[in-house]
Amino acid sequence: MHCISLKLILKLHSSNHSLRKQCLIEEVEDLGGRHRDRVESYLSNLLLRLLKREYQADKRTTSWDVSIKTSALNIRKEIKRHPSLRRHCIESFEVTYQYARELASIESQLDRP
Repeated sequence: MHCISLKLILKLHSSNHSLRKQCLIEEVEDLGGRHRDRVESYLSNLLLRLLKREYQADKRTTSWDVSIKTSALNIRKEIKRHPSLRRHCIESFEVTYQYARELASIESQLDRP
């Protein structure tokens, strides 16, 4: 599925071929959504751990550092595989950051950072 080009997707979109092709289009679009969701999840986890590290320095553990590094590496890996995710990562940053702030607030039992 990864080698299907945008050109092919557009061609399939513009054609009036069988239901199978429509299913293929939907599957390719869904695959892109799953990649975006995965990157957002990694970004959310990264931001959550960075916020907790900043605001709960006394409770910092090695596992937080590992989680931060793992999330950053996973984001890089996904963007390397699918370069268009870079734009999505940038566009979704603010919403994802707000979400991570809410989670950090709940986990740390502090006012929102």
